[in-house]
Amino acid sequence: MYKPHFNHNSSIPIYPEKCSNKPKTGLNDCGKPLLETSSVSHITKPIKPFVYHHFHDYLSGLLSRPDLEELMDMSYDNLMESIDQPAPLFIRDIFKAEFLRAFEGPKPGTLFVNWQSGEHYAFSLNVDFFALKGMRICGTTASAGIIFLACLNLPLNMHYKPENMYLSIIPRPKEPHLTEVNHYIMPLIDNMVDSWNKEVLFSHTA
Repeated sequence: MYKPHFNHNSSIPIYPEKCSNKPKTGLNDCGKPLLETSSVSHITKPIKPFVYHHFHDYLSGLLSRPDLEELMDMSYDNLMESIDQPAPLFIRDIFKAEFLRAFEGPKPGTLFVNWQSGEHYAFSLNVDFFALKGMRICGTTASAGIIFLACLNLPLNMHYKPENMYLSIIPRPKEPHLTEVNHYIMPLIDNMVDSWNKEVLFSHTA
């Protein structure tokens, strides 16, 4: 995955011409071309563009909605009230599970759910693919994928409402190999690692 760079005072994106990824340690660069030139306009553009939705933009969108921010913070309050009690036998909310109750946050010695040191949000990450033209005996002829997140701080019945989810499209025509899928997920993981290590400061929320 290669994000564009720009020359000074220019709005024209510049991409590398060839793939420099090494499929395995010790192997040569992939070397496949990344760009194609239109025979009509003679404009060079990526062969397979991937539009990435920045994780911080998604999170700021959630926090700009007063109803959601209050519900997201309420998950901490409800858990902290019962933090010294045993975890329930049946779990309907991940914030009541033993794992999250004992999970350490980015600051050593501080629980993830202790939001006095800053608001912390938990997410589930999923990747799935869909046959665009249905299934045939020989398999799919075209497929596209989605990368999606659900904010687990929200009530269970709101996790997977479209307006509350993060979505990013893995373009067609074919489902990439597992090792190739990692390249599509990497920008999101990098953003989340930055959020964990450096924290994210928004000028204001709802």
